[in-house]
Amino acid sequence: MANASQLLPTANVVWNNLLDDIEHLFQYQTIRYSKWMALYTNIFDYCTKRTQSSDNHILYQQFEEYLENYLERFCQSALQSSELNFLECYINQWQRFCRSSKILHGICSYFHRSYVHRERNSGNDRIQEIYPLAMQMWQNIACRTFHTHLAFLCLNMIHAERQHQVIDRELLRSVIQTHILFDADKSRITLDTDENMLNIYQEYFEEQFLYDTIEFYRSEITKHLQEQSTLEYILKIPQYIDEEVYRATFYLHPSTIEKLIKSLEQVFICDQLTIIYSEAKILVHDEDISNLKHLYQIIMRVKPTKVELKEIVDAHIYQTAIERIQRISPLSTIDLHVYIETIHNLHDKYLVFCQKSFDNDSDLINVFHRTCRRFINDNVIVRAMGNARKMSEHLAYYCDRILRKTMKKETTGENIFPQIKTLIYYIFDKDIFIKLYARLLAKRLLNQSNVGIEHEKLMVSYIEDTCGYMCTLRMVQMCRDIETSVNVLCQYHKHCQEKQFSAKIKFDAMILKSESWSFSKAQNIILPYDFNHIIDYFTNFYNCVYSGRKLIWLHQQSKGELQRYFQNRMYTFQVSVYQLIILLLFNNFSEYSVKRIQEETQIQLDTLLQILNVLFGSNILTLKKSVDQQKLHLDSIVQLREDYTSDKLRVNLNIPEKSVEQNDAKAFQTEIDHDRTMMIQATIVRIMKQNVAMDENLLIQKVIEQLTSYSNVDVSVITKCVKILIEKEYLEQHAKQTNILLYKA
Repeated sequence: MANASQLLPTANVVWNNLLDDIEHLFQYQTIRYSKWMALYTNIFDYCTKRTQSSDNHILYQQFEEYLENYLERFCQSALQSSELNFLECYINQWQRFCRSSKILHGICSYFHRSYVHRERNSGNDRIQEIYPLAMQMWQNIACRTFHTHLAFLCLNMIHAERQHQVIDRELLRSVIQTHILFDADKSRITLDTDENMLNIYQEYFEEQFLYDTIEFYRSEITKHLQEQSTLEYILKIPQYIDEEVYRATFYLHPSTIEKLIKSLEQVFICDQLTIIYSEAKILVHDEDISNLKHLYQIIMRVKPTKVELKEIVDAHIYQTAIERIQRISPLSTIDLHVYIETIHNLHDKYLVFCQKSFDNDSDLINVFHRTCRRFINDNVIVRAMGNARKMSEHLAYYCDRILRKTMKKETTGENIFPQIKTLIYYIFDKDIFIKLYARLLAKRLLNQSNVGIEHEKLMVSYIEDTCGYMCTLRMVQMCRDIETSVNVLCQYHKHCQEKQFSAKIKFDAMILKSESWSFSKAQNIILPYDFNHIIDYFTNFYNCVYSGRKLIWLHQQSKGELQRYFQNRMYTFQVSVYQLIILLLFNNFSEYSVKRIQEETQIQLDTLLQILNVLFGSNILTLKKSVDQQKLHLDSIVQLREDYTSDKLRVNLNIPEKSVEQNDAKAFQTEIDHDRTMMIQATIVRIMKQNVAMDENLLIQKVIEQLTSYSNVDVSVITKCVKILIEKEYLEQHAKQTNILLYKA
């Protein structure tokens, strides 16, 4: 009796039964559903009854050999076709082959499950389902056979389209897609196509396509530059790239688009940077914002090329600004108002220029700021003043002048303050400006010589915007004190009216917080009775309204007015309180010794001598003739000049001596140097605390970076501060590497 397995059909028998129908299928003849089911059933029966892998592998080889033979026959016949209809023949065969392979793929679905999947799960990746196998064989046989011819014809079609000829784009796309493997369940190719599925496409088409693209456009660029201007070429670059990408998107794989764009940017931009930057210099010089905007957008496609554009912009703005500043006025008659207005106009003009031309690019805006800092701190006006440090002082004094009551109408805060703010932002020595401005602000407020508190607050707000809140904290408090003082004084005058209190002296007071103002220690002096009476009355009022607060009277900051007849003319003298109580003594006697004046007033001798010298210089007092009248001492006799005369009826005697002003200037310089030293030391400690150990040169660099926007610090000063901190044991040098500094917690 025969073995049951011997009665089962072999793989060859099954294949012979399938072959005729498969031939019909690949000859593109219609296959009925009943025939399709018969083929499927034959394979199904074979797979369910033949469980040996070797039997299934024989059937798989039969499919593989058939497809290989079929494609080889196709290649032989295709070689005989004319070039004119080769692509149509090729793509028609491809489409039929795909359709037949998909049908066969469906017929063999059970064969895939029973054999192919099992083999692949066991690690045999060479075994594939029918449709992927057919696609791979098409590439290995048809594509490799015709790749040179296909690439040549496709690239010719692309070249023709670039020349504005009409081509069959659908045919071109279909031919190119035959180079790409894709699965049976995918109807289109996508960007995430597996890299292995693109090998043939990249090797036989993409590389040649990119090369031809570069060569074509190199030739086109040469022609364009010979026939048209560089600017016209630059303006057409986006059009060339967009058109090429639009065409390529239709018939190329998505993975090629990025490579294509890079190739186009290389040939259109990188290879032409010399002429592009030559044109950029012209456009920047002409300040042609519209065309610069187009040029910038082109350059930004290749970002590393922005470096030279920065240099061009920097050079143009700097040179234009320097030339404009030189035309302001003769150096002997520098008009700071015109200078500030010029700087502001230059700043606003080129800020808008950079913002509009370069799409508000942060790198180019930073270049603009650095350029402004250069020409603002080093120009012919600054050098005429001495240096950038002097400019900070001149700016503070200029602000002082325009904020006084003598301020001209044309220099109101609405137009001049923003201009000053621009200059403050860029000056190197902001600390000097802030320190001096605060001093001058205090003087204006104390002397009530400012144009108005609202203008002062506006200017302080501009400084705060530029230098930071901490820099103006004291100034803000000063302005608040003045406003508070005005309110208190209004309450006091109302109180006097209600109590029907009247005094011989017109009295006003300023109530200021001690922490906001830098005053010297109050001196105990003897005031006239009428002065003490009104001061006591005000003190009692204040203590009743604001209990718990202590008033300290600063007579050295006080001033007043007194009147006297000289030669039948009434003069009004503006004096300090010290001057006032000295002059009032002469209502009783016409002459006093210096010693007696000191006893009557209790003014410190050094201060008294300075005041007397000022009054001597004003010719209202004089020294009585003596042997040693040139030298003022305690026994010197001081007389009132009854023959005093002046062209003015209102005379200001409250003028400091030049020596006092010089001492104040020296003290201010010393204070600035001390504050800078402390600021540098604090910055060093903060940096070292964060880093623990650091090279000294790197530390110096970081200190400069942190302070450069606020103060123009010198390397030698930083080095000196490092040594001071080592002596104070905040820092120490590394035992072996002396250039390394260590932070001592």
